Amino acid sequence: MTKLKTFFYSFKKSLLDSRYYKDLEKTSFWFSYKYLFFLMALILVFRSIQMGVGYLEVRKTIPSKVMSFENAVYDFYPYDLEIDIQNGRLSTNAYEPYAIDLPTQFGRLDGKHLLVIDTQGFAEDYPAYNTLALATERTLVYPDKEKNRVSPQLFYFTEIKEPFHFDRSMYDMFLSKFIPVVNSLSKFVDVYVLIGLVFFIFFGAFCWLNSQLIFLFPMTFFIWLIALLCKRRRPYWTIYRFGMHALTWPILLSFVFGLFHQPFGGMYSLIYIVWMLLIVLGMKKQKTS
Repeated sequence: MTKLKTFFYSFKKSLLDSRYYKDLEKTSFWFSYKYLFFLMALILVFRSIQMGVGYLEVRKTIPSKVMSFENAVYDFYPYDLEIDIQNGRLSTNAYEPYAIDLPTQFGRLDGKHLLVIDTQGFAEDYPAYNTLALATERTLVYPDKEKNRVSPQLFYFTEIKEPFHFDRSMYDMFLSKFIPVVNSLSKFVDVYVLIGLVFFIFFGAFCWLNSQLIFLFPMTFFIWLIALLCKRRRPYWTIYRFGMHALTWPILLSFVFGLFHQPFGGMYSLIYIVWMLLIVLGMKKQKTS
């Protein structure tokens, strides 16, 4: 409770009392570090509540989405298709070319098929099939993105040393293990979200804080230089710690602006600079020996 009172006292003074910064000269770096961390964690708590409210709306649709997913997965593999690979050659029991499409629940491929099987086709004819992947008698052709362009890559079935067979019964066997996992995961979504939000608060505050500490290096040098020119000389690291508390204003205002989806942009640095100048230039000149 004492630490909480100390935080809110420091929060109020950091916002409203420039004379308070004189007292910070007697405190350590870690006092300011813990203050800033707690401030950011508190703001991220409010952000987490916002995300939690949004999740509660999405949560209502999870059972229907899981059911839709399971139905799509169940209907994905054709009931009568049998695939064999032996001695580096692919064969099927289907009339070819045979196309397999991605279920609409999983998105679209710009009108392309997911896979076309044509054991009489050739890898070099891949673009003409309008498919993501093409299986010929000896190769599987698939796209590979490298150097910002998509080029077809080949996998040769000779790489498969043992005879391979796949049909609907094997697919159903896979589903019998996969679907229960999906169902069990969906039941624990609330736990995953809660863990994620807690992680977001503490890890997010840590990353945010350290990014601001980096931001303070050049900003502190700028304030230190002005203070030196105005004969309000203070050690660089003292001004740096002042800055850790002076960030309270821009952090708080950026949070409020964000609630209303308003841009804040360059105002962040401007508010920090103005407040820091009021603090440093309002201090008495230090005597030089």
